Amino acid sequence: MKTPTWQKLGLGALALVGGVLLLGAKPARGHGTILGDGVSYTPSMDEWLWLARACYGEASSLEGQTAAAWAMVQRFVALRQTAPENWSQKSFSALVRAFSQPVNPIWSAQGSCTQDGRGCCGQTTGPCASDVIAHRAFVQSRSWTWLQEREPELYFMILSFSAGVPPRNPIPSMTNFGAGGQTRCDEVTVGGNSFCGEPPLHGRVDVVPRQ
Repeated sequence: MKTPTWQKLGLGALALVGGVLLLGAKPARGHGTILGDGVSYTPSMDEWLWLARACYGEASSLEGQTAAAWAMVQRFVALRQTAPENWSQKSFSALVRAFSQPVNPIWSAQGSCTQDGRGCCGQTTGPCASDVIAHRAFVQSRSWTWLQEREPELYFMILSFSAGVPPRNPIPSMTNFGAGGQTRCDEVTVGGNSFCGEPPLHGRVDVVPRQ
């Protein structure tokens, strides 16, 4: 008898929704492998959780969260392609936390300034107002259980990435984004964020089940 794919992957209960394989329980470890030209990387489940937290902080709709997830996956590949001296040994979660302000530690109350002056640096207004910082702390502390109960669409979307069966990519080649009107990116707008291909991506990026 042929072993079902979900058993091979060691996953929990599965559901097929809209043609996309979704997981009904968190797998013990990530099986989805990020593949790009010259890049192969299998994030851990903790790294996928950081992606979920970032997407929760970056967009409110599933459409926007899916686009944000793909942009960060593609940005990881693009940086390993274009700046291997800086990124070849860094993790996927390092990229997510460095790129996404809601989960970037430099934008916390105790965040240290970067050389180019980014970060709260002791400021208490604008993006460093106390309520904004408190919301970032809330985003960064979200668990798989909380996501499953309170944000099930985001939960299932990120778990589909972790299984190597991600949702359709709405922004091929896009590697950067920001809130509409607050970024130089203006090639594509999805879920309130504007996307562009900077840094450039060489070739196609996929997330597939680890062989």
